[in-house]
Amino acid sequence: MQVARPVAGAPRQFLSIQYLRALAALGVVIFHASPADNLFMVGNAGVDIFFVISGFIMWSITEERPTSPAAFLRDRLIRIAPLYWLLTTLLVVGVLVMPNLFPNLKIDLSYVVGSYLFVPMRPPGSTATDPIWPVLVQGWTLNYEMFFYVLFSICLFLRPSLRLAALSLTLLSCVIAGAFYGGSNALVLSFTDPIFLEFLAGILLGVCFRRGLLPSRAWGYGFIALGVMLLLGCAIASVTQPRLLAWGLPAVLLVGGALVLETTGRIPQLPWLRLIGDSSYSLYLTHGLAISVLGKIMTRSWVFSLVGVIVAVGVGICFWYLMERRATAVLKRSLAGPRADRYGAQALSSRI
Repeated sequence: MQVARPVAGAPRQFLSIQYLRALAALGVVIFHASPADNLFMVGNAGVDIFFVISGFIMWSITEERPTSPAAFLRDRLIRIAPLYWLLTTLLVVGVLVMPNLFPNLKIDLSYVVGSYLFVPMRPPGSTATDPIWPVLVQGWTLNYEMFFYVLFSICLFLRPSLRLAALSLTLLSCVIAGAFYGGSNALVLSFTDPIFLEFLAGILLGVCFRRGLLPSRAWGYGFIALGVMLLLGCAIASVTQPRLLAWGLPAVLLVGGALVLETTGRIPQLPWLRLIGDSSYSLYLTHGLAISVLGKIMTRSWVFSLVGVIVAVGVGICFWYLMERRATAVLKRSLAGPRADRYGAQALSSRI
């Protein structure tokens, strides 16, 4: 089998990753805007793509530019927290000032504090079988991200030669422990979820990339084709469980295939798709609010879905350009210094 090895001067900013971010975010938005939930349920696989990408990027960043555990966590907070905390605050203020506009949102002090601190909790008044999500519902994925970042930062104390084994063992141990847990504690259920293996898959893709173990270009096309077929098959058959196989495996194939294509040749320049990829974090966090507001003035229909996607993308791009991008730059300069994590910020564009 022909092996593709990264060469000097190879692009450090992966357009394929930005394109996948765009498609992943759009998938989630389309699902939430759709009047037929079952038909577009597969859009939720965008979350799984984000997790695989996150594992790949975190490994690549720390391999390319070694950093301390404290600096790593600081940089991740700078990336994630400002916009998330802002939107959470808007919701909290909204429900306190105009509760009639948020009839389904129940809050109390511990729930709000837990949301800010990325602690998985059920909303007040929930039962043991109700969903586990914060004030801003989409933040449930950030709880998983932050836990992964904490584990990753701890492993940075180890020698580089031990980090992969330590991360693998830790994530596998969490998942195995969850398989034997029969309770309903939100914290335990969240942090032992098999979905953490998607981060590990991303890490392994990073290892393969760094060591020149990615296969030839033909395999990249094959991985992507197989990933798309699996997603379509699951969508047609309404298969969503086990998530790790229904959505996680296709996500790994798509990310792996995209990386193979980009490291073995050119990929198309698609500025519009890259723009959506650049703004995907803002789009992911704001689309629920945008669609909810639109729902106050439009009836759910296919027209609503189309308008909802367009509005959500526009709002996401505006939030990215006016707030996320600028807030990140200001915080990085003031807290991390002008040279801090330049590779992660500019080259791999390490947002979720």
